[in-house]
Amino acid sequence: MRGAPPIDPPVRARRLASWRGAPGRSAATRRRHHKTSVGPPRGRQAFVTRALAAALSLGSGACGGAPSPSPSPAFSPPAEISLDSTPAPPPTVAVRADPGVPSARVQQICAIIRAKLHLPCVPTGARTGADEKTPISTSVDARRSVETLRDVSTRAPGIIMRVTMRPLESRSDGQVFGYASLTDATAIVSLASWSDDAPASDAALSHVILHELGHALGLSHRADRRCVLRADRHRATLTDAPDDYCPPEREELRLAIASARRAGWEATIRVRGHLARRRYAAARVAAITAMKAPMHPTVVAELAAMFSRTTMAEVAVTLWRQTPSYAENSPDLLVSIARSGAPSLQDLHVRCELVELMRRAERRAPNHRGLRRALRQISSRSAADCPRAPDRARLDTSHSATADSRSSPHR
Repeated sequence: MRGAPPIDPPVRARRLASWRGAPGRSAATRRRHHKTSVGPPRGRQAFVTRALAAALSLGSGACGGAPSPSPSPAFSPPAEISLDSTPAPPPTVAVRADPGVPSARVQQICAIIRAKLHLPCVPTGARTGADEKTPISTSVDARRSVETLRDVSTRAPGIIMRVTMRPLESRSDGQVFGYASLTDATAIVSLASWSDDAPASDAALSHVILHELGHALGLSHRADRRCVLRADRHRATLTDAPDDYCPPEREELRLAIASARRAGWEATIRVRGHLARRRYAAARVAAITAMKAPMHPTVVAELAAMFSRTTMAEVAVTLWRQTPSYAENSPDLLVSIARSGAPSLQDLHVRCELVELMRRAERRAPNHRGLRRALRQISSRSAADCPRAPDRARLDTSHSATADSRSSPHR
């Protein structure tokens, strides 16, 4: 059984405080309160939170002296991100075949991808994973496979599809033909139930390949039985399955592929996967690496929106500064940053950059109550007022000089 994902000290401290902050309640009520208490701590709970966070950051541990997590690397973004709106080449589908998969099947899968999706397909060599060391009759955990596929194939571009001869098992659906991750743009297909010389089997295989790649590109299930993205749970139902996309799916695919052709699209896939598994240090490194290459403005805004929901305020603010027009139309995300309680908001420059973005958003949405309230609160935390527009050039110059002193989200 896999363990729970790691929790950074501020969140862990807040959860411990919410668990122990109501001793008079029943166990069921405290458990429900523990699950739903995600707001900022106040009063006595805030004191307990600060004490627990300090203990965790010093490495003493809250229970049994557990060591504190290693500090994250200093955030040192480039002075400016190069924005590029030129469409990039279409994403490549990397087909990674397990040992034992016939090469003819791999070539057939690539032919289906090129003919139906009009995307380049590259067969890649097998990389030994943990589940590939077991006997071939052993089932593969489909969900775990797609979640770790991008970690194993770190240099594979675009979309990654694994092809295996082992049966696939899903905890929710039992045995499945294929599985895909919309978060990671990865998929896995099993050839365990396919024969080598059956035209009907080839049509069913084409259906499964297109179905899982559609999920990897972000498409959801459809109720129309004439569409590829319909739900088929049994082998017998694949006899009349369509082997090409229906017109509504074609339109969705066109938009999805156009989105994948934006510069920096792969960075959003990696960052989203790290954040979904609470790998905050890895998400920070992936963002810094992405900032060094040209990115589409929409991609920068998507990355900023992802980090706005975390305690890494310095990353979110840096990304929003590169696309101020998108920030003006996202007042709720700016409010989330201001209320996150991120340690990096103690930095005057990070806080002032956020204040400037919130002021611009306030001019666009003057009646946004949450924005006005958060702006007053974050502005009052500094003894000196943040510089206005005439001093903006000096603030931008000093931004990169103080980047190394910014706090880690794990403190």
